[in-house]
Amino acid sequence: MVLHREFNSAGRAPGLQVWRIESLELAPLPQSSYGSFYSGDAYVILHTVRQGDRSSYCLHYWLGRECSQDESSAAAIFTVQLDDHLGGKPVQYRELQGAESTTFTSYFKGGITYKTGGVASGFHHVVTNELSARRLLHIKGRRVVRASQVALSWTSFNSGDCFIVDLGDRIYQWCGSKCNKFERLKAAQVARGIRDNERNARAHLEVVEEGSEPSRLTDVLGGKPELSEGDAEDDSEADVSNRRMAKLYMVH
Repeated sequence: MVLHREFNSAGRAPGLQVWRIESLELAPLPQSSYGSFYSGDAYVILHTVRQGDRSSYCLHYWLGRECSQDESSAAAIFTVQLDDHLGGKPVQYRELQGAESTTFTSYFKGGITYKTGGVASGFHHVVTNELSARRLLHIKGRRVVRASQVALSWTSFNSGDCFIVDLGDRIYQWCGSKCNKFERLKAAQVARGIRDNERNARAHLEVVEEGSEPSRLTDVLGGKPELSEGDAEDDSEADVSNRRMAKLYMVH
């Protein structure tokens, strides 16, 4: 069997390696992009642990909600081939967006960010390393925190959650009056990750409490309407649901 050129470096060193399926090929991601996933894409993720002269592996393929069937199939095929290349040692996981295993989410201490777009699904990627970027991320969950890109509008907000308003040169961590401490903490981690990794520390980060929005935010979003409180039970219920669903996708 002809091995993919990316397999030459796979599992050589401990830690995480992430590839995205691009034109049905494996394309390595820079570490600055680890933890961010486009909903229109598929990925292969390898985690290597070294113990003495032995290595153990967890091998995942992650499928976005809008990824194509061809991308999904390519990710599955590369996962099987990489497993064979590593002597059948990896534990394989099939990861679906929003229902990832706890093993998978443990790799990303700053949480997981879902972005709209994709390589081959007819979407266009948002260029997030430009200081002109504009997007809104909704922070959700207690134990497993996820940041999902939503419409940049007050209609996306509620008082029970945290949001990140990314305006390129300025990043606002907006905290609803009824948000929980876990979301506040994780929102701070995600916001710092955007500033330090995607903007190379060139953006200014500001924490905004609900009701104290600066003028630049209201210039972009308009006048703030009455917001719903959100459902506090959604966080814990989502975490339980995600953990239950993730168990279905592990293959020994």
